Amino acid sequence: MQGTKASEEQRVRVWYGKFAFVDRRMAPERAESFAAAMAHRFKGQPVTLNPADQPDSAPGPDPRWLYLPERRRNSR
Repeated sequence: MQGTKASEEQRVRVWYGKFAFVDRRMAPERAESFAAAMAHRFKGQPVTLNPADQPDSAPGPDPRWLYLPERRRNSR
């Protein structure tokens, strides 16, 4: 696979409300098939395919909430 310039890359995102839970950048020839696969896998969830250098259209999640430790089950 040949490297692509950042301006040529496509960005595929799968959304849950205003949060993108899949966010991938890749070559345009792969991005379209990846977006179709994600739309099939996550039926009912919006899938966007945009140029990678385009500004975000929706805010991402607050990074403090991404990696919270799991609560212990019988903790008091």
